Amino acid sequence: SSGEGSNLYDSIMVVSYDLPTNSIQLISVPRDSASFPYYWGGVDASSDKINALPTYVRSGGIKSPDDPFTTLIKEVQYLVGVPINYYAVMDTGGFAYLINKVGGIDIVNPSPIYDPSYDWLDGVTFGFSLSAGPHHLDGKNAVAYVRTRHGAGDSDWKRTSRQQEVLVALLHKMAQPSQFLALPGLISTFASIIATDFPGNKVADFVALGLGVPSSNITQVVLGPPYTVT
Repeated sequence: SSGEGSNLYDSIMVVSYDLPTNSIQLISVPRDSASFPYYWGGVDASSDKINALPTYVRSGGIKSPDDPFTTLIKEVQYLVGVPINYYAVMDTGGFAYLINKVGGIDIVNPSPIYDPSYDWLDGVTFGFSLSAGPHHLDGKNAVAYVRTRHGAGDSDWKRTSRQQEVLVALLHKMAQPSQFLALPGLISTFASIIATDFPGNKVADFVALGLGVPSSNITQVVLGPPYTVT
């Protein structure tokens, strides 16, 4: 996902579904990843972070054989080592809207968060804090939870883990019986809040598959060194 009107990506995640094992793998590339090898040859010698890769390609600072967004997709595919068949991009506003549509999500915050400089992107409000332990978050606070990086011992890796936690919590919330009647309407809103090349006539089928995956079959991985920096 990215900030509204931004060319920078707060969350870069590869989601893979394996039909034979009915399992989901989440692989996150921290946005601060740098000094990585390019898929077309060479290395990110200037330590430019991967979340700004499309911006550097667009400005001519990085010479890529592809357009800016395709460069990001192919680079993530290259670093993770698996083919990426489809992409989806959602801004923070759409992410908050989706969470609010299901009535919020439940998470367990592993450590206290205090971020007095957190920007709520409304031009007025700053500051976000959250105690350790279980919380029910609405869309606005869920976005703050995945965007802030000022918790105890925090880093880009921990923030990326929180992003995966929220995505799994959203999947679990959508799988609750109380949400079943709302699912058709929720799926119909995807087109208005998500930019994707995923076939529209297959969305409902894949959402149904995802909702049928038990927690024990969801693997979460966050890429670490040598290419990431805190």
